[in-house]
Amino acid sequence: MSDLIHKIRSRPEFLLLLMAGAVPLSFATWQALLNNFAIERAAFSGAEIGILQSLREVPGFLAFTVVFLLFFSGSSTLR
Repeated sequence: MSDLIHKIRSRPEFLLLLMAGAVPLSFATWQALLNNFAIERAAFSGAEIGILQSLREVPGFLAFTVVFLLFFSGSSTLR
């Protein structure tokens, strides 16, 4: 039995399938917990939840902008 488990766990496809199942499950859990907390405890309206979700995206957009600018700035070398 241990040999079979080792064969399964040593394949990269196993990790891919595991993550393909874990990501939607964890996102759905996070979304349900956030919505329940925001509506029941914090008494957020739809507009306030939209602002919360928009602010959550700001670091990703900043990171994308930095990588985009680095791509077009070219590389510098020390002489």
